[in-house]
Amino acid sequence: MSKVLLVHAKGGPPLGHVLSRAAAKSQLHLLALSALPPSVAESAARLCASVVTPADAERSDLVSLIASHARAVGADAVLTFSEYAVVAVAEACEELGLAGAGKASALARDKRLMRRTWQERGLPQPEFRPVATEADLRAATGVLPFPLLLKAAWSAGSTAHRIIRSPHEVSAAWQRSHEVMAESAQLGYAELHVPRPRRTSSSSRS
Repeated sequence: MSKVLLVHAKGGPPLGHVLSRAAAKSQLHLLALSALPPSVAESAARLCASVVTPADAERSDLVSLIASHARAVGADAVLTFSEYAVVAVAEACEELGLAGAGKASALARDKRLMRRTWQERGLPQPEFRPVATEADLRAATGVLPFPLLLKAAWSAGSTAHRIIRSPHEVSAAWQRSHEVMAESAQLGYAELHVPRPRRTSSSSRS
């Protein structure tokens, strides 16, 4: 039976659903970057060959942490179902020589790269501008038609999206977007690998 390391973090399908199906097909090892839901903790202990919850200090180099644990359990594959861990797991798989999404994983997460790639390939999409500051956003309102949709580049599930209908809404939209991303990060809903992802946003026509 193959050995699979499952990296758990906030987001994605219910953990209990994932565990029961993955454990039925493999020897499952769980690396829990987020606390296990109380309703799942007992079944995780029963279904998984090992369950590890690393200390915060160990997460400074998440790719190395995942790769090291995968080697320790002899994993044949490393999986995650969390949007926030996709890039780290992809990079760990590359380090381990295992199948994975590779560098394309960032295209699925960073909306700036995603939009730019679509643009380079000639795919139809709304006009957009990457913005890193409120001044950038205000400048974008001079070239993009209203209404605008402000998105955090590394968010998931439409977190912190703000519709801007006129120039006087720019400051409030920028501030609220950052507040929501900060609140989400405190709850564990934030990119786990990219430095300060919530501090960059993109703007596109809705």
